[in-house]
Amino acid sequence: KNITVAGSGVTITNGIVKLTSGASGSAVHDLKIRNTESYHQGIYLLGATNCEIYGNDIINQGQSSYAIALIEGSDYNLIHDNTLQCKGADYGHGTRSTSVMLLGRSNNNIIENNAIKSDDANAIYLSSYSGGEFKGGESYNNIIRYNTIQYMVNVTSWAYGVQLMGGNNTVESNKIYGAYRGVSSSDFPSNKIINNTIFVTGFDFSSGEFSGGDYGIALASNATVKDNTITGYFVGSGISVGDYSVVENNFVNA
Repeated sequence: KNITVAGSGVTITNGIVKLTSGASGSAVHDLKIRNTESYHQGIYLLGATNCEIYGNDIINQGQSSYAIALIEGSDYNLIHDNTLQCKGADYGHGTRSTSVMLLGRSNNNIIENNAIKSDDANAIYLSSYSGGEFKGGESYNNIIRYNTIQYMVNVTSWAYGVQLMGGNNTVESNKIYGAYRGVSSSDFPSNKIINNTIFVTGFDFSSGEFSGGDYGIALASNATVKDNTITGYFVGSGISVGDYSVVENNFVNA
């Protein structure tokens, strides 16, 4: 049954809002969530479709405590106008934090107009890897646009602004500040990266010394890379793509 979960001005502490497939068509808005424990996602969609998630203010800290997670067939959702942050924790490797927004085997979603702050992790992560409760899988046909991603620490190679595991996703008109790599698609083809503003930097994972990031945009084959502005400090290249890609009208200044 679809429901509406609306904030009333109070703060949810170490709580999870979880929507399963039976709650498809629901809305979650204007919540304030503060989680400090591990495995406490803010808003968690498990097979829920056609939901609208908007106006929420979420700050999480702890292992696998994603601000928003969509997994196992959470398709056709609209995630917009949220303020989201995941902070580093004393686990793993120092400041490395959990990804702010995580998708696994979830397709045809729109992620737009969100303000995202991240420590040393992929900010928006379409992940095929599984871990804990999260069941990974390739994600396709998602639109990620008009978001602002800001990194809050000296980042290492854990920190990609948008990491795409899956094809035919569109990343358009986002602003990404301070990532180790701006947008990446690993080995997955046919992604479109259009009109983004990206600033890349980075520090050596082992020594902590400044090294620069690696790439502004790194994609596989049949990609489209158009009208992007890439600046910063990187040891690789501004743009790297695979075969049969279209790269045009980009500005790169390192």
